[in-house]
Amino acid sequence: METLIWTLIYCLAFFLVIRVIIWYGKNEAKKAKEELTYDIMYMNIECIIDSWEINEKSYHAIEKFFKTMAALPHKNKEKTSVLYVQFLRKYKSVIAEIIASETP
Repeated sequence: METLIWTLIYCLAFFLVIRVIIWYGKNEAKKAKEELTYDIMYMNIECIIDSWEINEKSYHAIEKFFKTMAALPHKNKEKTSVLYVQFLRKYKSVIAEIIASETP
């Protein structure tokens, strides 16, 4: 009888350990997917900044991309801010035009 109880305890412990390992694996896979989504979005925006024509329409489109990227669960704020500064430097003439057209 005692061996049966110990066998059940070992089986329950084994299943608990397996459950924890599965949960950890799913959690890590979710994190990896979120990081990959962020990295793809980052590379797309970087490519767009380099290749799109500099005008007000593209400025607003890229701003929307940054807002979308800010809503992602995984964020690398330092990397994003470096890219955003690169964007602002390239589009500073457009920004000046937008500000000039908004002021009376």
